[in-house]
Amino acid sequence: MPKFQKMKKSIIFLLCLIAIACNRPSDPLFGTWQASKVHVDFDIKYTTPDMVKQIGEMEKQNRLEIKADSTMSLAGNGYILEGQIKLLSDGKLYCNDELFGIWADGKITTRTPSPFGEITVEYTKE
Repeated sequence: MPKFQKMKKSIIFLLCLIAIACNRPSDPLFGTWQASKVHVDFDIKYTTPDMVKQIGEMEKQNRLEIKADSTMSLAGNGYILEGQIKLLSDGKLYCNDELFGIWADGKITTRTPSPFGEITVEYTKE
């Protein structure tokens, strides 16, 4: 009888752990994000409409993954950016202590300056 009671307590303990793990609220920032909108604002003196369109299409391939351990990886255009991400109370996202973007209304928006202008990418969670 004591063996059965020990096993019963072990099973109850295991079920409690599973229930707690399943009911943990997940952070809405964690997960995989896909570029959903891209706006390329380049100076027409230095670019062509075809170049702007091509850059926009390339940026739409970007995927962003944010894990529960606060690591982030951004893959796109043949490069990978990885680092530690931090979300401030005002919605600003920092990657490796540099401003990465803004998290608001369930979306992440990044702005990347270049010598030709600026690229704005909006990410939505998959």
